[in-house]
Amino acid sequence: LHFSRYHLWAESIKKSINKTLKQQLSSVIWLTKVNNKAVSLTLEIDNFYPTQEGKVILTGRYWLKSSNQIQQINFAYHNALEQDGFANATVQLHSLLVKLASDINKTLHN
Repeated sequence: LHFSRYHLWAESIKKSINKTLKQQLSSVIWLTKVNNKAVSLTLEIDNFYPTQEGKVILTGRYWLKSSNQIQQINFAYHNALEQDGFANATVQLHSLLVKLASDINKTLHN
């Protein structure tokens, strides 16, 4: 692990991920109901970091729960880093969260 004194997230990673997903899913009514069914989302992230091979990765799974079913979806996203540096890695990681939110939205409306 490398601990940097200067390159820190503006807030905790948990808050940042929650905020990004809420912003991206704000037009989705999944917080209360989708297709007249109450739905909840549970998210578990295994990996969320830049690699030494010049990629950023986001892997994990999420569960969509309604009154009569639970659906588990595994996900694995990766992008090549376009530039070196922490700032670019942060932007690229954010883009993976946007992709995840888009896929959650698609799953909710299928």
